[in-house]
Amino acid sequence: MPTSSYMPKDDSSKADLLDHLFSFHPALRGEKKILQIIGSAYIIDPSTWKPVLSSLLQAGHPTVVWTKGKASAIEIWVDRNDGNGFVFLIIHTEPNTPDPAPLPPPGTSVVWKYKAIYRYHDEQVGEWSDVLSVVVGG
Repeated sequence: MPTSSYMPKDDSSKADLLDHLFSFHPALRGEKKILQIIGSAYIIDPSTWKPVLSSLLQAGHPTVVWTKGKASAIEIWVDRNDGNGFVFLIIHTEPNTPDPAPLPPPGTSVVWKYKAIYRYHDEQVGEWSDVLSVVVGG
């Protein structure tokens, strides 16, 4: 199914998009409401995207679980509760991102926090995810 990154900036641009759709088949002009619905399905609006994060542990290491949707990638930041706050972790193009950082010493645990934002055409888009907290133990 074809997609378009065309995002109307105002109502006149939206009218231009509908005129473009009508040009494919003039008989459709009477079906304006249907075409408005179809046209809106082809408009990608990355400004509304917000990642939803969850986690799982693999060999004690957290894996940040996320879905890609139409985004190009996701940018993930981590706060390992070490006084540095959130720091860049990775830009990843495939869902589910393991964190390879060394685990805390045996017998101790710490809360690591993750947040992420989608990327589209190499730019941050949309809203930051809610912060995901994961208890990590050594």
